[in-house]
Amino acid sequence: FNWIDLWAVPCFIYRLSQGGSITRNHSQYSDIIQFLFIGVNPIMRLLKLLRRFSKCLLVFSAIVDAFEALPMLLYMLLLLVMTAAVAIYYLEPRDNIESWQKALWFVVITMTTVGYGDTVP
Repeated sequence: FNWIDLWAVPCFIYRLSQGGSITRNHSQYSDIIQFLFIGVNPIMRLLKLLRRFSKCLLVFSAIVDAFEALPMLLYMLLLLVMTAAVAIYYLEPRDNIESWQKALWFVVITMTTVGYGDTVP
């Protein structure tokens, strides 16, 4: 047993006292209690099972190792976005892209392939 198992007991008692349903009270204190007892506890108990799976531990260690390269990757992404935004701003006519901010918006939306359709060259 550990602290997550001990935390499950008052959460279970709280759920029984509420009839197993989530009621909406208009006080901040009751919202925090419901969040801790009804929201966090089941998630923590599911996360506790992850330590039993060796493949999950392998994935977690790979993610931790990948965080070393993250600042450089983000820097390169920012450099690419800024370069593309400046190129779009200078190459497009002003009736298509009026400002540098709109060029930046166009580049980010295009690179993320969302494509809202509000700005087109």
